[in-house]
Amino acid sequence: MTTYTCEPNLEIPGRTAHALLESINRDSYLPILERHGLADIDQNSWYRLQDLLNVLNDMNEQGGTMMDFVSIGMAAGANSILPPEMRDVPLNKFLPAYAQYYQQLHRNGFPGEILVETPADHHVVLTLLAVPYPDDLMYGLFYSYARRLARPGMHFMVQYDDELTRRELGGEYTVIHVTWEI
Repeated sequence: MTTYTCEPNLEIPGRTAHALLESINRDSYLPILERHGLADIDQNSWYRLQDLLNVLNDMNEQGGTMMDFVSIGMAAGANSILPPEMRDVPLNKFLPAYAQYYQQLHRNGFPGEILVETPADHHVVLTLLAVPYPDDLMYGLFYSYARRLARPGMHFMVQYDDELTRRELGGEYTVIHVTWEI
């Protein structure tokens, strides 16, 4: 079973951590949030990421967390406040910008990195290197952003690379593909 860890002083803003409370599946893990003192997250404060990862670790020990993690990622993407230059941009411009913005959403440590490749006009490959979050949470995040930025008539797909072993399953890193048609 995967244990989620990060550098001890790494922090994230409360507005990002608040996704734990905005997830549609929140009721299934609210007792864990309460046990860790995170049932009331101040959006204007900073939180040690390891404290939040400990919540995710406890959830993971209970099993059946895929949908919980995806829903937390979706809540993070749906409710995030993006810088003006990242709003209403095409997905192929947003995802590389997000990879840089991801670094700004953390302080006091290294949160891993997201490498971005664009092999085609409507295809972005995201490689998650040493990212401390669950793969399914990151999947939900990118799905949410794709849905949020989808233009009318645009059909998109977010999927794990089926030829590579994900980090949580023993691989070195996780690769997520985002593709779309207009």
